[in-house]
Amino acid sequence: MPTLACPDLGQIDFLEADILNFAEGVPAFEALRRFLLVRKEEFEPFMFLVSVDLPAIRFICIPVRLLDPEYRFELGPDEGVAAGLQEGVYPASSDDPLVLAIVTLPDSAPATANLASPVVV
Repeated sequence: MPTLACPDLGQIDFLEADILNFAEGVPAFEALRRFLLVRKEEFEPFMFLVSVDLPAIRFICIPVRLLDPEYRFELGPDEGVAAGLQEGVYPASSDDPLVLAIVTLPDSAPATANLASPVVV
């Protein structure tokens, strides 16, 4: 079983099937395309998207349904193909698909969660 050493999160055991592939990468990190969704009980409800290729790059995420139970997002033609989703409007109220907001925790400003560009898993 492969293992990843991640700063602050420790050793992460995973299966190749656990890797999420982002065909176009993540904005500002386009070269990084393979990530793991890591859950640690002590950080719940937060999760981490951790780069398999550069584990020091990780994003704090939270399920959108916890921030806005009424949140909905729309997938246009071909947008959800990689995730096996059809074109249409989806609620974030379920975990299928799981809709995550990336959280930013600046030193001198309030935390923010990006609802404009959610991560759909």
